Amino acid sequence: MTISPRTLLFYDASCLFAAASSPTGGSAFLLLVCRRGFLRAGSAQSVLIEAERNIRDKRPPSVLDAYHALLA
Repeated sequence: MTISPRTLLFYDASCLFAAASSPTGGSAFLLLVCRRGFLRAGSAQSVLIEAERNIRDKRPPSVLDAYHALLA
């Protein structure tokens, strides 16, 4: 398998939850890689909703703010 800037990296809810909870962790790093154009990030609306719901239920409001910033 060849990895290129066209390679799609699918994010599930647990990965998005981890990225918002730990901005210096691996999940957040992979989002940064996508933001810089080395890979493409992909997900589904239902996954985004699930991740947001889990963050609201289990983390402080600042993590929800971080989650929205990651998606922006």
